[in-house]
Amino acid sequence: MSDHGIYINRRTSAFYHVKAGDTITIYDSAMTPYDVKVAGVYQYYFGMDLFMTGAAYEEAFGTQPETNCFLIKNCPDASSIYEKLTEINGFENLNNTAETRSTYQNLSSALIIITLVLILAAGVMAYFILLNLANMYINQKKRELTIMRINGFTTRETILYVAREAVITTALGIILGIALGTGVAYTILGFLEQRQAGFVLTPSPSAWLFSALITALYSFVIYSIALKKVRYLKLTDIN
Repeated sequence: MSDHGIYINRRTSAFYHVKAGDTITIYDSAMTPYDVKVAGVYQYYFGMDLFMTGAAYEEAFGTQPETNCFLIKNCPDASSIYEKLTEINGFENLNNTAETRSTYQNLSSALIIITLVLILAAGVMAYFILLNLANMYINQKKRELTIMRINGFTTRETILYVAREAVITTALGIILGIALGTGVAYTILGFLEQRQAGFVLTPSPSAWLFSALITALYSFVIYSIALKKVRYLKLTDIN
């Protein structure tokens, strides 16, 4: 950590549109303004805390900093520590990081459940829509497919002819879905972010791959069901 300047988190940097090397104005308890250089931006998603070294504080404010809080690491029982700290004159509060972490983990779990429910609902809708589209497509192609069978094409070759278009449309759907979905998700999360809380906005290649595999498997199952009709084509389907 540099001894010259203050460190701000990503949320503060984005909200006030400042970056490393810029100068910001901060105020002391008497509302006296001080111009301080931003030494760097650190990654943190909750709160808008600022940090600086003792030397940087003395350089910015002209006085030595007074220690009014302590960081306690590896504390097995925070409640017992809290009881002892309350006996100290001037003690105000104890922030238990384990409780804070648990609160945000519960919130994250709730969001994951909501997301899974939405994915399941989208999957059910996609099943009926894709199955109906596949059936409509095969019904439109009945005459053409029947003629192929009469001209000596095997059932497998006829199915592969239909499946080729399904593979192309599925691949295009995956590519467009990832591109548009990433943009929409980034926009929505940007609106949901607050001054005191942020989200990880960096796209995840593993999530892209996982969603592509799910879509491909889903389409394979649906088209496998729909393409069974090709096996039962009749000469009357030419009319």
